[in-house]
Amino acid sequence: MNHSGGEKTIIAIVSPPGNFNRFDGSLTQEITVQGSKLYVGNLSYSVTNSQLEELFGNYGQVKQVSVIEGKGFAFVEMSDPSEAEKAAEALNGQDLDGRTMRVDEARPPKNRDRDSRGGDRRGGGGGGGYRNRY
Repeated sequence: MNHSGGEKTIIAIVSPPGNFNRFDGSLTQEITVQGSKLYVGNLSYSVTNSQLEELFGNYGQVKQVSVIEGKGFAFVEMSDPSEAEKAAEALNGQDLDGRTMRVDEARPPKNRDRDSRGGDRRGGGGGGGYRNRY
């Protein structure tokens, strides 16, 4: 590349949301939680509500646990946001039943009435089918 004429090359490193810090050469993520409901992902399908309640109970009072069967994730609601943040920071990236958990603040559900293009999902159209040409 020819960089004559005063041109400058700018390289930007873009990372996912969150504050990333380096300690001793490893990359860790600080998690900031504003609500008290957590998403827990990458779970084994055999994980139970009681297992998660016991695990998260080490970081505060657990109000509710909902394992979504056959999906590999759950929602855990703590009694207050500071407890949720403590649990998320401690358990994100930890092993449970041979899987590395992903723990983050739960996001509100997406509106499922419309597809990503903003249109209705009800469809329409038609046509197709078999047509005798003779």
